[in-house]
Amino acid sequence: IDWLDPYGHWSAAKGAGLGPLLKKKSGALLSELLAYAAVSSAHGAGEPQSPSDCPVSDELGHALQTELRSLDADFERGRHAPKLPAASVALAALPGAVSAKDFAFELGTRFATIEHLQDATLSAALAASRPRLFPTYDRPEQWGGIVRTAAIRAYVRLIDAHGGWAPKDEALSIYDLDLLDMGPLVLWQHAEASLVGPIVRDGALPPLQRDDIVLKVDDLWTASLPPEQIDEISIAALSGKDEAAITVYRNGQVQKLIVASPKTLDTDDFPSALELTFLPYGSQRVAVVRIHDVYDYLGSDLGQTLADLRKQSDIAGLLLDLRDNGGGAMDGALDALAYFLPARPMFPMQNRTRTTEVDLTRNVPTAEVWEGPLAALVDGG
Repeated sequence: IDWLDPYGHWSAAKGAGLGPLLKKKSGALLSELLAYAAVSSAHGAGEPQSPSDCPVSDELGHALQTELRSLDADFERGRHAPKLPAASVALAALPGAVSAKDFAFELGTRFATIEHLQDATLSAALAASRPRLFPTYDRPEQWGGIVRTAAIRAYVRLIDAHGGWAPKDEALSIYDLDLLDMGPLVLWQHAEASLVGPIVRDGALPPLQRDDIVLKVDDLWTASLPPEQIDEISIAALSGKDEAAITVYRNGQVQKLIVASPKTLDTDDFPSALELTFLPYGSQRVAVVRIHDVYDYLGSDLGQTLADLRKQSDIAGLLLDLRDNGGGAMDGALDALAYFLPARPMFPMQNRTRTTEVDLTRNVPTAEVWEGPLAALVDGG
């Protein structure tokens, strides 16, 4: 459901019939996908040639098409209703906890209110938003294809929790990565959806500002894109580039900005996410390193912390506080473990072909390996 309806407007909203149907058919849909995958693997088959190949997903696709047609009619009713009293209301963050019909109606009212401003840039954003909100396809089997695509993307995340099989350019779109762990190369760290684009709330990279509505990034209109694509844009905009052209709506005006990439990209210069405290131990001290989660550059942070501790003559030992740590990035774990167990096999995992893959920690220089007393504090087990 997250992939089919990322904002929950049609499936999770009050009175929506699509969500319960998807849950009811989820087992049959998974069985259908696995059966089709087995046939495709054995015979090299492509996408099903007729709706009878995948009846469950096509049934759900038909339900999705019917639901969106009904809500599209509610949207059009909203467009012909009285305009909202102020454009700022129409441009505000999208509401939650309303019925799907009421939500579609409000979208239509907001749409018409923004149209009434007769601003060319905002009108172009609305033009990009409309087909994303209520897509239209000529062939019924295309709707079934949408359901299959959403189901496969959701299933991959469940069976490959660490992203080992994901193409690198799709890692963010399939897996929930925390933008706070991405360093300074993001346009923003938190944003809310509006009808015409994301509203920046936290972590704006200057000259972006809090409450800017990002209408366009380079040549891409952002209106009504799903959350994971908004996150991707925040990162991809400066990936391998010196700058990005951003069009925003700020203080009642459309403005065009150039956001430059930070000059220093070395993760050693990022602020460490580790907490370092000390406990008395006789005439010496024990260093306590609190690790809340396993992020991509944990190894870099931990290596720098250990290097700093070696310069202090009164450190009796090291305690890693792993309580409430929910895990995270495999690469981050391997890099961190290398300072204690260099060049060692770790994390054997068996894939679908029953082939066991084993990762190795880095062979860090001997001088960087922690040789002192070491203990770990965990919740239990």
